[in-house]
Amino acid sequence: MNKLKNLIFFIVYIFLLFFSNNVFSQDQTTAEQQEILQSQSVNNPYVVALYEPTYLIPLVYTSSWNSADQMDTPNSEKLNNIETKFQISLKAQIWKNFFNYKNSLNLAYTQTSFWQVYNNPTFFRESNYQPEIFFSNSIDKHLMSHIVFNFFNIGALHESNGRGGTYERSWDRMYVETIFSTENWLLSIRPWTVIDDKGLENNRNIANYLGYERVVMSYRFHHQTISLQVSNLEHLGTRASTELTWSFPLIKQFRGYIQGFSGYGQSLIEYDHYSNNIGVGIALNDWI
Repeated sequence: MNKLKNLIFFIVYIFLLFFSNNVFSQDQTTAEQQEILQSQSVNNPYVVALYEPTYLIPLVYTSSWNSADQMDTPNSEKLNNIETKFQISLKAQIWKNFFNYKNSLNLAYTQTSFWQVYNNPTFFRESNYQPEIFFSNSIDKHLMSHIVFNFFNIGALHESNGRGGTYERSWDRMYVETIFSTENWLLSIRPWTVIDDKGLENNRNIANYLGYERVVMSYRFHHQTISLQVSNLEHLGTRASTELTWSFPLIKQFRGYIQGFSGYGQSLIEYDHYSNNIGVGIALNDWI
């Protein structure tokens, strides 16, 4: 079944790659502005751009912990419900304009860490590492009114917590992603297929909780951005997870950042545990 899904993804991608005319619209949508921002000085081979939201949240309150989280701590320390969370997400373009089309091959890396900084002693409760490679094709098709089909991406990524042994959590996925936008809205739809390998040994049912897709919706108004990220839509109301964020201008390049999460998989070690959390911090960028 997974091989069939992969084949379908590739067929759709080849179709879009060779039958799109790649003519840029005069009015830049949110997705186009984000791509331009990420691609500045692209001729410099050493340029690394921000990718997904990069932020530091010094205060995050989480409602409850699962047993694996509580047991695997230094000296069996009890977890504090208040901790620090940060995410770093970077992207580098390594090849562009295949067959004279507006496309590119990209490498990306995202790390999300949870730091028990208010515990004594302090320690990292969990870190999730996600290297990624993807091929991005600029479609730039006006669908209706001001809605533009901007990009069609196809990629592969690995995500793990790097612990090894009983507490190892990891999975590999292949995905396709469509990005639509207007002057104020962005919609990203990313379905994926899970690659079955030994990495699923300690979390074989991970897709039941984290799903087979991610949808991101962002709205920008008065230099502020509200974003909603939803996964596992096929189990909406039971095992779906939602993350709601609000960012706003603060000082210079920093933005105020408020993040709320509800559902499964706040981190990989919690993939089968339901929790709620809310945090306040700063961000360098947002989805748009």
